[in-house]
Amino acid sequence: MKINVHFYCSRIVGKAREGEYEVPEGADIAAVMQAAADENGTFIEDYMKYLTFVRNSKAAPADTVLSDGDRLTVLMQAYGG
Repeated sequence: MKINVHFYCSRIVGKAREGEYEVPEGADIAAVMQAAADENGTFIEDYMKYLTFVRNSKAAPADTVLSDGDRLTVLMQAYGG
């Protein structure tokens, strides 16, 4: 299935490509992130806790199963006071 991915966290994902990622049926957000990491030689597993995921305009945890055509936005969490 195809998932449309947009990254707003370049400090974590480096030069990960935005656009469509092909993943198997039943894949979750973590699988899409792994596909992006594998394709770009980036290691992001340790940084997943610093990311926020938005699936089709709604916040979603990394274990959310995706559907063909979903839009996934990946944001870096903001900290401060």
